[in-house]
Amino acid sequence: MIQPAAVVFHWPGIDWSFEMFWPRLGYVAAGLVIVLITSLRFTRFDPALMRMRVRRKKKKATAAMESPSQTKCRPLSIHQIAQPIRKFALTRMVLAELQVMLKGYHWTWYLSLSVL
Repeated sequence: MIQPAAVVFHWPGIDWSFEMFWPRLGYVAAGLVIVLITSLRFTRFDPALMRMRVRRKKKKATAAMESPSQTKCRPLSIHQIAQPIRKFALTRMVLAELQVMLKGYHWTWYLSLSVL
């Protein structure tokens, strides 16, 4: 008689009990709570808020136009206007990205970030 090359292993799976299921359900619930709380604060790509920001900027611009400052203008030379082209600097780019990333958040966000 020919013997099979491999023995088939039959595994019926885990016999889930309430003691095994409950902690895992708690982890899933904690993750969902964290996601829901952070989604309430995340407004970076909200078009309604972007429209409100544009309106505020327009109001500030029109207010500035209505009350011009009394400063005198003086002529500028070409050397004051034209800035030299800077080469790529990694530290400057990282600092600029950090500034964009961290701009405008409440201090509690920075505190929670430092705890993590």
